[in-house]
Amino acid sequence: DGGRTWGEVDMLVKVSQEEQNSSGVCGSPLVIGNVAPVQMREDSAHHPGRILAPYTRNNFKAWLIYSDDDGVSWQGDRELVNMTVTDHDVDYEDAQPDCNRGMSYFHFEHLDHIDLNSVPDLIKFAVDLCNESESPYTDQQWTQELPGPWQFMGVGPPGSLQLRSGRVLVPCYHSYIRGLEGGGKLPVSQLYNNFAFGHVMITDDGG
Repeated sequence: DGGRTWGEVDMLVKVSQEEQNSSGVCGSPLVIGNVAPVQMREDSAHHPGRILAPYTRNNFKAWLIYSDDDGVSWQGDRELVNMTVTDHDVDYEDAQPDCNRGMSYFHFEHLDHIDLNSVPDLIKFAVDLCNESESPYTDQQWTQELPGPWQFMGVGPPGSLQLRSGRVLVPCYHSYIRGLEGGGKLPVSQLYNNFAFGHVMITDDGG
């Protein structure tokens, strides 16, 4: 009815309590989010009308679920393997982020939590980042710390795109610090995952 009324809120991905408790990383339970949906056109060569919903698990690996009935039901939940750059010395399925990597990776020792000890490094971080004459993405001080395995990966926001050719582009981003947990509160280092690189996932066969 054009958005006048809405159905009940439901979860696209449902996992058991056991899976939630056992499939997380860094001592935390499984986290599911960052969904970037797109509906395939009716004239698509592959799966016309299907809603693709790529998302992330643990902000580290990409997964995909889809609906063929306009979102009433969802199926085909599967991992999109090799969509995260991981340590080459570890099998992809066994790869984990570096759970101890916080803002000290960028040489700021006290920025993982807000307290009196963090004030000097917080000021230094702001000065270094905001007073640079060039983008931090081209500043060697920062970029020398940005190669190697990804530590954080997100999908979206807010959605994916289907091009005229039929190709689907999924916007994504990745970062080289994880963000450390602290007392159940969002750590400061998590906020700096905005200092990240964008990338896209591409499919030419409807996912």
